[in-house]
Amino acid sequence: GGRRRWQIGAQRDLTLVAGAPLKILRHFDAQREWTVEPGALLYLPPRYAHDGVALTECVTWSVGFRAPSRRDIIERGFTPSFLYVVLEGWAGRYAIRPRGSRRISNLLLPGDFCCINALCRAPLDHSVAALSDCTVALIEISDLEPLIATIPAMNLALWREKLVEDAMLRMNLLNSSDAFRSLAHFICELDYRLPHEESKVGRRISMPITQEDVGDLLSLTAVHTNRMFRQLRGDGLIRVERGTIDMPDVKALQRVARFDSTY
Repeated sequence: GGRRRWQIGAQRDLTLVAGAPLKILRHFDAQREWTVEPGALLYLPPRYAHDGVALTECVTWSVGFRAPSRRDIIERGFTPSFLYVVLEGWAGRYAIRPRGSRRISNLLLPGDFCCINALCRAPLDHSVAALSDCTVALIEISDLEPLIATIPAMNLALWREKLVEDAMLRMNLLNSSDAFRSLAHFICELDYRLPHEESKVGRRISMPITQEDVGDLLSLTAVHTNRMFRQLRGDGLIRVERGTIDMPDVKALQRVARFDSTY
């Protein structure tokens, strides 16, 4: 209940206030602002921060849960009554092949919906697993449906999310005939989707998943995935250390991958 003014914005400077009990940005860049009424829903895409000020007495409700690494968040055959949104950690949408191997179809990063097709209210034909420790938010579909029906921008945003998912899957399939290029493209895509920092040897991104996970996403064996990582390192295109990937020359890596972010 009540009224609240919300400001949100995409952030480039992720420096936090030292010693604060919560994650508070030292420099918050507000780009959009709304005054919301009871029942309003605020969704934040990746790299977006928010600041809320109560204009009257009000209650704000945030919903989510922790999903330990290597556990299923949603199981195949389940019919969700919620939309699941990854807030922290990495997850993967996957299915099991007839011979028992796993194939990850989409990598889910903070801000991604786990199963946007749950809006169809049909049993899922895949599972979603936490590939690292995750925090996941739940949005009641029955609460969302009236908003989708009356707010065209929300309907368009959900369609766009689904189209982006399909585009990433399609690009993964198109690159599957060339393991070296496929891995290079995957790293470029991570660089585009994730916040990154500059290290002594170039740009750095985190990667809290295993090479086996990467292989299951790219349809490569663990041995072949390791060989491709070694080839990228040998060519001076990446450095891998303690859950991070350094890219000394991002442009060179993009050329090898033929990476074009417009998809």
